[in-house]
Formats: sequence, C-alpha cells, structure tokens
Amino acid sequence: MLLSKRCLYGIRASLFMASMPETRYVPAKEMSAQLGISEHYLPKVLQDLTRAGITRSSRGPHGGIALSRSPEEITLAEIVRAIDGSPHLPECPLHVSGCSADDPCAFCQKWAGAQSDFASLLEETTVADVRLCADHPVRPATPGLPLFHAKKTQSELLP
Repeated sequence: MLLSKRCLYGIRASLFMASMPETRYVPAKEMSAQLGISEHYLPKVLQDLTRAGITRSSRGPHGGIALSRSPEEITLAEIVRAIDGSPHLPECPLHVSGCSADDPCAFCQKWAGAQSDFASLLEETTVADVRLCADHPVRPATPGLPLFHAKKTQSELLP
C-alpha cells in the first residue's frame, strides 16, 4: 500500500470538509460519524492536518475543524506529507537481497518511475479536483468497497 489507512482518512476528511460551506466548522464527532471513522482515531489525523496548516480548528459551541485554505489550493501531496511523510517507499518493496539505491533490482528500477509518476499525480491533484458533489457523497469505509461511489445508495452497494 502506497498510502497508510491514516493518510486515506486524512484525504477523506479533507474531501468531507471541502463539501461544506467555507465558513462552517465541522465537529470531529460529526465528521467521524459521517465517514465511519473511529471518533477516537480521527482527531489524531485531524491534528496532523492542523499542524501542517491544512486545517484550522475552533473551540466552542460552534467549533470544529475546517480547511484553512480553499480546496483549490490544497494538494493531495500536502495531505500525504502531513500524515505519512514522503509517498516513496524507502526500501525494496520485494525485499530482494542486495537491492539498494546504488544497485537496484530489476523491479526497483521500474518501481522508481512509478513512484515518481505517483508523486507527480499527488502534487498536481488538489482537493477541489476530487471534491465530491451531491452525486458523489463521501461515505463510510466498508471493507471491500470503494471509498467513494457515484449515483448509488449504500443499500445498492452493500450485499
């Protein structure tokens, strides 16, 4: 997996906030319920985003968390760096004996190009590019199902 589950949660939370009015702070508990992410785990992910300047938080009765900039200004690469660091795997994913940056195995020679393409994709893609509209709601994570769906209800997707 190129991105951790924690990072995927950060991306999904960012998409959720991008679907809200700009002035609305979303309580973490509400976001957790809507996305199907543990209300004890999600705030830790949101803290990473806040530390990186991607989100801002507010306390009080109308408090919560919101994007700190417009979705057009936030790249997926920023979110990945805030949570996972670099999207590149530091070592041979196949654990080939003797494979190194100086002497990569045949797989890692090809893998380097794929990693570069993936990093470019993250840099070029903003939250606005993948922001979901009414026809593409962010839905709770369900094992075995895609993170997002188009024009299908939960009951249509679940067995």
